[in-house]
Amino acid sequence: MMTIRESDLEDGRKITFSTIKRDFESYGNHPKGAEGHVVAVENRPDHIKNCPLETLVPPRINPYEQVELHKNYGETMPAQFAAITCPKPSDHVLQEVSKEKESNEEKKGKKKEQKARVREMVNKIVN
Repeated sequence: MMTIRESDLEDGRKITFSTIKRDFESYGNHPKGAEGHVVAVENRPDHIKNCPLETLVPPRINPYEQVELHKNYGETMPAQFAAITCPKPSDHVLQEVSKEKESNEEKKGKKKEQKARVREMVNKIVN
């Protein structure tokens, strides 16, 4: 059972939840009914202790975000936390991001040039 309090005040409302799910993994290994449920719940801690733990692999961070995290926060954080939270990206990632930024800037420049040409043509027609 788990009790959650709405606030730290003494007269705050308390809500109690049952944290035991009926169909947890080892539940089917015990007899049906109330007695089987009690036995299953009693044996559950042992079952949990014997279950192998699965290592979770963190999702890959977008290379651009990786570089921005390191650039913006890497030097302001203590080294022990920065190594985990925003480690320095590999040289390959840094090169990839810089190439992408350059190509984006080139595209922006071309768009600006096109807009300027269109404005000039419109101005010639209007005037």
